[in-house]
Amino acid sequence: MCICINCLFIKDCKAYEFIEKMHKLKINEQDLFFNPKQTIIKNEILTVSENITIQDWDVKECTNFLEKGGSWFNKK
Repeated sequence: MCICINCLFIKDCKAYEFIEKMHKLKINEQDLFFNPKQTIIKNEILTVSENITIQDWDVKECTNFLEKGGSWFNKK
């Protein structure tokens, strides 16, 4: 699970914007100002025959993470 869902900075974070793009979710076209440092992003890859499909992307660690439970709920 992506730690971003409980981070104070989710609404303005460029790392979370990247995660949304990888999940092909609709993204608000706005200039995000928060660029976190030392972010570790994990992706799980499912291999089927000769095809490779990226199944999931998550931020696992971020030195700028500041907990605020439910931040994702009101993300606009």
